[in-house]
Amino acid sequence: MAGSADFVANNPAFMLNVADWLVKDEALLSIRSRTGHVATLEPTSAGERLMYKVLLLTVGPGLLLAFGAIRAARRRRAAPRSAV
Repeated sequence: MAGSADFVANNPAFMLNVADWLVKDEALLSIRSRTGHVATLEPTSAGERLMYKVLLLTVGPGLLLAFGAIRAARRRRAAPRSAV
């Protein structure tokens, strides 16, 4: 269907041409001189992928655990001591 968001997302060149046609101003049409370009990613080796996976799976939880340990230590130190 031409009015759906899916149609707009999958046909950017057509939508830009429609916008150009609607504007009907040669000065504005010349602004868009080049088409959109999708950047591609360089292929990575299996070792690099494994390294990134391990890094992403360990750094986040490690930082969270370190933050929790520091916070718990500070709370323990700041808590009033009771005489028993």
